[in-house]
Amino acid sequence: MKRSLISLLVIGVVGVAAVGLSQAFFSDSETSTGNTFTAGALDLKVDHKFTSYNGQECTENCTPTGENLLTNGDFETPVVSAPQLWDIFPSVAGGWTVDWTASVPPTFNSVARPTPANLELHRKVNGWLPQSGDQHSELDSDWQGPTGSLNNEPATVKIYQDIATTPGAKYEIKFYHSPRPATASSQNSMTVRWEGTDVATVTDDGTGDANTTWTPYTYQKVATGSTTRLEFEAGGPADSLGVFLDNVSVRLMNCSGTINGNTCTLWQTEKDLGSGDLFFNLTDIKPGDYGVDVVSLHVFDNNAWACSIVKGTDDENGLTQPEINVGDLDDPEGELSQYLKVFIWHDNNFNGVYEPALLETSVYGSGPFVTNLPLAQPPSSALVASTLNYYGFAWCVGTQTVNGDGSITCNGSGAGNDAQTDVFTADIKFYAEQERNNPDFLCSSVVI
Repeated sequence: MKRSLISLLVIGVVGVAAVGLSQAFFSDSETSTGNTFTAGALDLKVDHKFTSYNGQECTENCTPTGENLLTNGDFETPVVSAPQLWDIFPSVAGGWTVDWTASVPPTFNSVARPTPANLELHRKVNGWLPQSGDQHSELDSDWQGPTGSLNNEPATVKIYQDIATTPGAKYEIKFYHSPRPATASSQNSMTVRWEGTDVATVTDDGTGDANTTWTPYTYQKVATGSTTRLEFEAGGPADSLGVFLDNVSVRLMNCSGTINGNTCTLWQTEKDLGSGDLFFNLTDIKPGDYGVDVVSLHVFDNNAWACSIVKGTDDENGLTQPEINVGDLDDPEGELSQYLKVFIWHDNNFNGVYEPALLETSVYGSGPFVTNLPLAQPPSSALVASTLNYYGFAWCVGTQTVNGDGSITCNGSGAGNDAQTDVFTADIKFYAEQERNNPDFLCSSVVI
């Protein structure tokens, strides 16, 4: 009986173990996390590269306005207090970020290169005068400062600031450069960059100079982003001698253009259009007047179809006797727009000249100005994303003729007296719509 009970107990235990082992088969699982559908985007930007009126091109006059957008452009801080009248200050120094140039090695005479890089400032050392205030910078800097034992160590630096800018706006960059007195031009070379692109390299010779000789340099540049980097980099031998910089400024430019006595506006970088971005602002046009404008469309993220949609308003703007004589008596609507004709083409070299010999193709044959003008619609090709697409617009008051060689003529005989003093005001909208899954797109069906 005892053996039987023991056997039954063993059987029970084995039974329990068997139940537990029944869930221990090999297994595996894989999980894909974060699956996402994101809607595509389409962004259209426009520039106005060229405009002419009766054969005269728009010329811009730009003047700087407002405060200096840079911090510490005259290098007055940090203040040099060393009795030697010069000192070094680690980056960031007075608003300037400082980096060693590529020609500066990690060690010199068994001394490790300082981290971060140093900006060297002078406070009338040796009687050398700054261009503005009491201090200026030297971009062939130093590792240990006025109390150090190193001499002629490789210490060229580049300094920069990132400033807030408006895309498409023009800015004046101005600075003063002086050679280090009694040093050759090879010691005094400096490159200035805007948005990472070289603007200029300046070189001045100080061989026969006993004091600083400051030369102003001025450049105009357009910002493409909301933040823009201005950078100065020392060139020449990296030996702690040379490249003086002072009184640096960046100011927004206020630009106004004129063309045959009319105001004109150009913007050379594609942007979102806003108030004051006018393609036309002509106040005294006559039959036979003509003009050319070149614009570019830039779509981002996706290929797109595109149209130019003109919403115009004709205003009689009073009646003259010649208008009355042709029966234009009391209609409040003017007639000027019916005499305006426009021809549009792909201006591949954006020079404002229609050149079919260079495979520039017509987009819109000479026709009315007030309509939905197709720029890219089936069966033609769509605008390619992140590619500039330039279009020439030739307009005429009267009869416009586009010749086989590409020349465009305007004859005013087609315009009548009923348009005298009339005003035509137009909102010109550029519209883009995705190409993909949209094979039947037509500009004529777009309503804005």
